[in-house]
Amino acid sequence: MIDRISPNTPPGTPGVVRPAARAEGTFKLDTAASAGVPASPPPEVLYALDRAQSVLAELASRQVSMHISVDEETSRIHVELRDAEGKLIREVPAAHATAMLSGERPVGWLSG
Repeated sequence: MIDRISPNTPPGTPGVVRPAARAEGTFKLDTAASAGVPASPPPEVLYALDRAQSVLAELASRQVSMHISVDEETSRIHVELRDAEGKLIREVPAAHATAMLSGERPVGWLSG
């Protein structure tokens, strides 16, 4: 499961953000614009999403959250790791965060 949310996940579970409910029929896809778009993502995309979710779950088990933002003036990406109280633990280079989320770099490097 990509988002680790099931119908039995209680509301307010830490680290779980439920998407806003959408009324039926409020979204219509223009079929002409979607020509060539697969009905579901390719397996490698699903794997990458699942891997990133696993990394985020591991961080959450350590009571660490990852905050990603873009500086509007410089267009630079900033990645911060914060503790359960929201205090900054460390800034992480965007390339390291990408490697971590893709599984190329283990989460354990953070403690070293």
